Amino acid sequence: MESLYNYPAVYEALLAPDEEDKREVMRWCADHLDGPLKRVMDPACGPGTWLLPFARKGCFVAGNDLSQGMVDRAKRVLDGYPHLLVQGDMRALCMGDEHYDVTLNLDASIGHLPDHDAVLQHLQSVRTHTRPGGLYIVGLMVLDGEGLDTQKESLFVCSMTAIPTGGYASVAYASRWRDKTNKREQIEVLVSTEGVEGCPETIHEYYELLTFPSEDLRALVVASGWELEAVYSMEAPRHPKIELAPSCGDVTLILKNPDEAVG
Repeated sequence: MESLYNYPAVYEALLAPDEEDKREVMRWCADHLDGPLKRVMDPACGPGTWLLPFARKGCFVAGNDLSQGMVDRAKRVLDGYPHLLVQGDMRALCMGDEHYDVTLNLDASIGHLPDHDAVLQHLQSVRTHTRPGGLYIVGLMVLDGEGLDTQKESLFVCSMTAIPTGGYASVAYASRWRDKTNKREQIEVLVSTEGVEGCPETIHEYYELLTFPSEDLRALVVASGWELEAVYSMEAPRHPKIELAPSCGDVTLILKNPDEAVG
């Protein structure tokens, strides 16, 4: 099956954060980070879309991705800025000997892991690379209860956008179903392109993401050694701070590393 992930230039153009998104994340860093912000990591960096704004602010940035193609694209995007980019599994990160102030994972990439045990491994791996008082800012879906919700829900739409390498593309993401019992959500992606060399005119793909019952998520945070600093709703305008409550939906967690020593 074709995937948008196979076309980094298109992926980058359609999913790059807008100015409002960047301001929001910078504000979260300012509000919650202990000490200065100098080093930023992304464990599922794709083509470097979330690392670039921090690199432009003078931060050293580091990215990991399972796809070598995405790593290669990120190297081009971050050319001229201090960076480290590696191909690897985000359950066992190898991001150098120094620790990071902030890790970002804002596109629900944690949901691509196979199960909650793998999520625990990932959280622990990120923490070993995070300094005391440092943050992990991570997006995910919180769902509780029983049964299968089959109502299709639009998640994100980007209209026709110019691709730097030539041509135009649009994308729409939707949730097709959410299975609270089996802790899964199916995502539908529909991409349309015009004149993008080497890319099909239509990409229609489906994939599944993990979801998290609220108490399971609390247990994962505790077991991994993080502290839950804040929760922001991504479903409401201006992303208000909320409590981690049952079925609070699409959220961003701010996790803080409390330890004096990081191994």
